[in-house]
Amino acid sequence: HLANMLIRMCHEVAVDDPSSSLLISQSVDSLIIIDRSIDLITTLCTQLTYEGLIDELFGIKALHVEVDSSIVGPVQATTVMSTTTCTPYQLQPPIQPQSKKKNAFNSGDKLFAQLRDINFAIVKGVLNR
Repeated sequence: HLANMLIRMCHEVAVDDPSSSLLISQSVDSLIIIDRSIDLITTLCTQLTYEGLIDELFGIKALHVEVDSSIVGPVQATTVMSTTTCTPYQLQPPIQPQSKKKNAFNSGDKLFAQLRDINFAIVKGVLNR
């Protein structure tokens, strides 16, 4: 269908301006056209669930996802008492290079079990409850 439309448009341009059909484009050297009237199913193959989105972004392998620890949450500082002044101070954890944290994704996790098959556009509303 699309190919027929393009051929028709080329003929129309050639009738209007016969010299234009001899010109070769300097800016476009190739064109890929995906005709959705022929391939209807591909657009429906995108993962639109919460689990699908996590899989697309991070990749679920053997029911686990490895993400940077900075995404999951920063390491908490520990409050300790000074032995010399008896005042509390923050003990900062050592800075580590981008470490990965492995998170399990299975039905044992109540939140994941509730969210896994929900469309990702609805997840925010479910989390706000």
